[in-house]
Amino acid sequence: MGEHTVIIERASSSPLQGGLKQYLPLYKAILKRNLEYVKRLCELDKRALEARITVNLDTALHVAVGTGKVNHIVKYLLTKMSKDQLKLKNKDGNTVLSIAAIVGNVKAAREIVKIQPELNNVANDCEIVPLIEAARNGHKEMIKYLMQFNRDIFKSGGECDSIHGVSFVNLLIDAAFYDLALEWVKDNRSLATTELDTGETLLSAMARKPSAFPSGRMDSYVIVEFVQFAVYAILVTEKVNTARIYNKVRELVELLCKEITTDYERASSMLKRPFLLAAESGVHEVVKVIIDVFPDAIWFVDAENRNALQLAVMNRREKVFNLIYEMSDYTHLLLMSKDNFGNNVLHLAGKLAPQNQFCGAALQTQHELQWFKGIEKIVQPAYKKDKNYEEKTPAMVFTEEHEELVKEGQKWMKDAASSCTVAAALIATIVFAAAITVPGGTDDDGRPILSNENSFGIFYNTNSFSLYTSIVSILIFLSVLTSRFNEADFLFVLPTRFGYGLFMLLCSLVSMMITSAMTASLMISVRRGAGITLVAIVIAFCAQMFTHTQFPLLMELMFFTRGPSIYRNKCTHLYRDLN
Repeated sequence: MGEHTVIIERASSSPLQGGLKQYLPLYKAILKRNLEYVKRLCELDKRALEARITVNLDTALHVAVGTGKVNHIVKYLLTKMSKDQLKLKNKDGNTVLSIAAIVGNVKAAREIVKIQPELNNVANDCEIVPLIEAARNGHKEMIKYLMQFNRDIFKSGGECDSIHGVSFVNLLIDAAFYDLALEWVKDNRSLATTELDTGETLLSAMARKPSAFPSGRMDSYVIVEFVQFAVYAILVTEKVNTARIYNKVRELVELLCKEITTDYERASSMLKRPFLLAAESGVHEVVKVIIDVFPDAIWFVDAENRNALQLAVMNRREKVFNLIYEMSDYTHLLLMSKDNFGNNVLHLAGKLAPQNQFCGAALQTQHELQWFKGIEKIVQPAYKKDKNYEEKTPAMVFTEEHEELVKEGQKWMKDAASSCTVAAALIATIVFAAAITVPGGTDDDGRPILSNENSFGIFYNTNSFSLYTSIVSILIFLSVLTSRFNEADFLFVLPTRFGYGLFMLLCSLVSMMITSAMTASLMISVRRGAGITLVAIVIAFCAQMFTHTQFPLLMELMFFTRGPSIYRNKCTHLYRDLN
């Protein structure tokens, strides 16, 4: 390939005579990192340097490089071996540099290249050079080192070279090395319009990587991830590194789109697949860039005649939906479109989402209802009664598609409410017993002996609060258990009741823990400072347990029942009535 021709022919690698058993001590010495014994064996048998010591026909240097932990032995062997011996391949056609690339042994690679730089272009039996091996195995430092020797490896201009080049960049994208992918595309801009063996482009590969974008890393559906992201954002280094990665990703997407749209007629065919894929995957960043450079992309449809807006509805991608809804002046035309089965957008909203985005079936059912009701607000009234080719209305589609999910949601909520009711009853029993059994006893007048202690006031108040909140939570959970569990109840009534009940239960639990701490403080007569410390420890422990167990569920219940709607800006009014 140009000046850097990839050598595919097998280098001279005929093994010398000698069984594997003869060189077993050498093999073991390398694995045990015993340099002195390796030296002794190599001095006694000059053929040991090129002998095959494994069933895979590896030489001693292959083994030493492959371990990644005996580079002192690697250096010794390199000083003793000739350049021809360094070219020896194993059974798979891998040279020692290929082995270094596979395991990510950069130190060994540096030493090898110093002596035999030609090995950079020697391919194995699968026609894969060391640089590609490093990319396949995700070794970034090795890739960065080998790239300096392979800048022109795919630049001969032939179709085969372009396919190899785009495959290499695709490997970088798969490994999340977006900065290296950007650097390589900048040097080889024709790769942006080169298709992979699968018929996809690099832009499609980026659209398949939601985790590369902020929308994929911090999904608004997952409260736990939001909390984690907020914690990590406090760390300046992590925040800066994340921002740098996102900038590289955005720059890469913009560069790919720019190169594709240099030919406007070609752009229509090359942007269609990544645009629809990004809409389906929820990567609104890619959707936005493509619409900016090619506004006609909003008219792209898939094989079933579904546009990006409809795909966003089907896959519950609210960010993509909002983006297209706000950017396009033809939203009403997109909403009027029907697929090959006669389904309008409300029929598609009635279909079950392809992936479960919540920890419980009840919350998933609520979310499905929110989408259906939200879309129902923005379509023409006639769409509600419109029938597809199966003679089904959108409501019929929704009920049929979500029948099993509603049953699972009913079971989930009943089981959870029953468990919480038992827990609340136990708490009520404990705190009631504590209320009638005053710590320290009472005097002749019936007054608590320890009533003058500061801890006693805290004990009395928290115990009363725990008792009342546990009783309230029992009543709320009983109302959940006796509900009708209709499909519509999952939208607001059931999640609201369950959320309030869970909140009351957690309040009673924390209060009970504080009450227990105050009881211990009163009984052992600890000093005030020690009592405050004990309370702080107990509260911190409860807060931690609360955060890791029930807080995410409670936040999801509150956020998606009482929080902002799925749709914003132009269509926020469509959903406000539901909340």
